[in-house]
Amino acid sequence: MITKVSKHTVNVEDHPESAEPPQKRDDAPFSGTPWPIVEAIGPDEDVLSRLSVEGETGKPVDSGPQQPTETPAVSRRRLVAVLVLCAVAAAASGAWYLYGSWRSRPPASGTFVIETRPPGAIVTIDGKVYGASPLTTPLPPGRHAVELAGTTKRDLTVTIEPGARLAQYVEMPEAPPPGRMHVVSNPPGAQVWVDGTARGVAPLDVEGLVPGAHTVALKNGNATVTQDVTVAAGSVLSLVVPLTAPDAGQPGFIVVASPLELLVFEGNRLLGTSRSDQIMVLAGRHDLRLANKEVGFETTRAVQVAPGRTSTVKIDLPNGMLFVNAVPWAEVLVDGVKIGETPIANHQLPVGSHDIVLRNPRFAEQRRTVLISLTAPVRLGVDLRK
Repeated sequence: MITKVSKHTVNVEDHPESAEPPQKRDDAPFSGTPWPIVEAIGPDEDVLSRLSVEGETGKPVDSGPQQPTETPAVSRRRLVAVLVLCAVAAAASGAWYLYGSWRSRPPASGTFVIETRPPGAIVTIDGKVYGASPLTTPLPPGRHAVELAGTTKRDLTVTIEPGARLAQYVEMPEAPPPGRMHVVSNPPGAQVWVDGTARGVAPLDVEGLVPGAHTVALKNGNATVTQDVTVAAGSVLSLVVPLTAPDAGQPGFIVVASPLELLVFEGNRLLGTSRSDQIMVLAGRHDLRLANKEVGFETTRAVQVAPGRTSTVKIDLPNGMLFVNAVPWAEVLVDGVKIGETPIANHQLPVGSHDIVLRNPRFAEQRRTVLISLTAPVRLGVDLRK
């Protein structure tokens, strides 16, 4: 403990019994000075800044070089500076901690919603099956490969943003109607296989064939004929396969080229349609009847079919009549080609389906589909104001 010496003057009037001044002592450390009083000084206080001894002249005794005394204002500023530095350090430490936490935290997942028409398509994302549509599932951010398997298959790629919701609506085409195959062998009684499966004895009808390519094999005794055919959706493919004629191993084929679907008959027997990739028939001459009842069109053709070769029958369709009018008026395009402005009368178009567009700069564009027929002219009237 360091002590502090301070001056304290003793008043004689307060001590009458000591009216006489004290005698001077040679061994007194501070001769002629007031009696000192000792008080405690804290461990952090500057002793030299607080210790002063006055001589007889009343001036402080110079005890050598001393450190400059720090004023209270300076002390307060120093304390404020220390507190500010501490606050800045704490803020920096907290920011660094938050930054590190943010860097280490994985990005937020997004939400993917998929709907299909018709519903029930199996949804596979990045090779993993998630379920059937409609489906809602969280996904990590980034690109994902989505596969939909329903009546048909669809593939798409989606990009998920962190914390975002992405919805997709997909039209799934309905399954095409199955096709049918009518198989006749010459002579009758040949065993028939379709895609390696025995179907019975010719003549027979093979029902429920998926549209597309199929392999047909007919066997009668030692004679065998194998042929790849294509079955169109909703149509009938007719096969007449000779097994005893010299050219039995290589039947011929007929292809009908027509912008309008036509049924192909030989006599009263339906061979197929113009949508079939090819119709297998016996090599030789064939008298064909081609018809479309919806537009009232029918024609005949004679075709010579060589063994193992394909003969093409090209059909040029006749024209029907179109009348178009519009309120107040319109520019008219048929299948993307401008034919004039309303009113339009006696415009000839090939029988079949055609797309009509009516335009007026003051009104919304109007679209119509018409079926040109030989049975009666087609009349189209449109009010563009509605």
